[in-house]
Amino acid sequence: MDVKGLSISHIKSHLQMYRSMKHEQIVQGITSTLLIHGHPLHCRVSMF
Repeated sequence: MDVKGLSISHIKSHLQMYRSMKHEQIVQGITSTLLIHGHPLHCRVSMF
């Protein structure tokens, strides 16, 4: 990758940010679905 000013750490940082945002969207979607269907949320929803 011969792009001036772009390093592997820059790419890794953006990938981590993207993955974090996607994970948060998934958790919010699950929470919304449970609330719509009337399920109580007694425990923390975790994907891992």
